[in-house]
Amino acid sequence: MFRRLAPVLLAGLALAASPLPPGPGSEILYKRCSSCHTLTTTLSARGASAQEWAAIVRKMEGYGMRLTEGERQTLLDYLARHFGPEPQSAPEASAPLDGEALYRRHCATCHEQPDIAPPLLGRPAWREHPDYIAQVVFFGLSGTLRWEDRSYATPMEPLPFLDDAQVAAVVEYLAEQPFTAEAAARERAKGLTPSLVRLLRPLP
Repeated sequence: MFRRLAPVLLAGLALAASPLPPGPGSEILYKRCSSCHTLTTTLSARGASAQEWAAIVRKMEGYGMRLTEGERQTLLDYLARHFGPEPQSAPEASAPLDGEALYRRHCATCHEQPDIAPPLLGRPAWREHPDYIAQVVFFGLSGTLRWEDRSYATPMEPLPFLDDAQVAAVVEYLAEQPFTAEAAARERAKGLTPSLVRLLRPLP
């Protein structure tokens, strides 16, 4: 049984660790689609035409996915461009490499509310283990965490719409030391699971 499942599991991990092609729509795809199922499920329709992607999105909206008119068109353009019959190979410009801005946009909403998630700023452990920050961003995190007198059990989802350079910028900001896109790529290549990331967590 495991031999038959192993290729599927490995393919799922590879997709989870791979960055979504940068460009308008990547973050919408992640946030709107992976809230109900994995990106592997969503992108199993790669190669679909623009009309087929439109039908898929309409179907998902029928199941409860909420999109504004602008988000819908941005998402459809993104899917057709990168996951259509002839995927666009030329890279699009990614978001600015401002670590603080990326942190504010993607992390601060939860991590600056101590009732929701543990704080990330001013943690000495990050200076010694910047690689761990990259692992959490790439692979997510599951399992109960303790921080001071609080316990957190809500899983941390990976952020596959961030590329290696963007993740490196976030790590630099939180660890307060240089961290390159090449170093981030090495962490991405490890192919960890969320539960294993939890086991590798540096203390405290």
